[in-house]
Amino acid sequence: MKKKAVRSIIILFVVVFVCLFFGKTLENLSTAKARFVRPTNGRMLKENKLDAKLVFENQTKIIPELAEKYPITIKGVYFSVGNTVSKGDVIFDASINDFDKKLEDLNADLAKKNADLLELDAKNAKFPKQSEKGNRYFALRDASKALSEKKAELTIDARINGKEIDKSLLKPYENAFNQAQAAYMQYARIGAAEDPAFDYIVKRQNIVEDISKTESNIEDLYVASATLSEIKAEQDGVITELSIKPGETYNGTKALYTISAENESPVLQAMVNDVDDEVEKGDRALIKGEWSQIAVKILKIGKNKDGQKYIDFELPQSAIDQFSGIKKMMEMEKIQVIIQKRSPMNTTLLSASALRQEGNSYYVFTTEYKDNGLLGSYQVVKKTPVTVLEKNDT
Repeated sequence: MKKKAVRSIIILFVVVFVCLFFGKTLENLSTAKARFVRPTNGRMLKENKLDAKLVFENQTKIIPELAEKYPITIKGVYFSVGNTVSKGDVIFDASINDFDKKLEDLNADLAKKNADLLELDAKNAKFPKQSEKGNRYFALRDASKALSEKKAELTIDARINGKEIDKSLLKPYENAFNQAQAAYMQYARIGAAEDPAFDYIVKRQNIVEDISKTESNIEDLYVASATLSEIKAEQDGVITELSIKPGETYNGTKALYTISAENESPVLQAMVNDVDDEVEKGDRALIKGEWSQIAVKILKIGKNKDGQKYIDFELPQSAIDQFSGIKKMMEMEKIQVIIQKRSPMNTTLLSASALRQEGNSYYVFTTEYKDNGLLGSYQVVKKTPVTVLEKNDT
């Protein structure tokens, strides 16, 4: 009898244990799981990630003198974009196209004009080579040319900018022309209707001017040959753009290369459209380097000639070293910069994963502790509305 009682107690204990075990298992399976997040207090840190490029704000476009007059063929290029050059460094080897033929043609033209002058002087040996009438005529011719050139310059400028010509700028040229014309006409009236001496002087002066122009062209050709055979850096700086390759022809209609201003440090420039208006000069930013982030500041916020907003960031030597130098950075399509802006006021900070949205309203789930006496304790989830002041990615 005693053995039956002990056996019954053991069986009862096992049954109760099994019921409790499976009851707790069912409770665990049917209860929603939650991860608790504790809020903190502090100032919100907002981040804007931008793609930037290394730029030099002040650059000089180099168009070698005489290249437009005497086109050249590039034979060698000794530096590339991003290289630092010193004044006098040879950047290009080149040669003037058809140099020998150009020189031969100019010398032949000069010889012919000198022969024409000798022949003209021989035929008119009885006449003087200059006269008062001739001097007044050439003064009138020069004044007329100056007036025409100035008028054309002002007309072109007015049409491009959609405005009227400022006639006050023509007044000095008009006065000079009127004075020269009056002086010439006054002298011409007292002269003979036919004046072979004057005709000779005018014709002779035209040939003399043509000879002078041809001699100048020959000088330019020799100077071009000397200066364009080795095109040297005109200043210290970093080459920011090259417009030509070996074997190509260059005619001076565009910059041969572009170089940074002397002693100018580069910046990282990002073109932006949607960056917060609160971002301002002096704000902190981070450059995402090769192995670490470098803290920098915003140097400038402005707009380019196309009206697009840009931000310039300082570029310390530590960042240049991480990216293996300026040349390597100029070859990169983009360099990530992160603008960091901390809120001016302390607020409750909460993980973004805990925030829920319903229409235009936000809420979070909070819990309330409940004590159920002998049956244990539990927590009740409550939906709690919140006001969102600011957000970032996290």
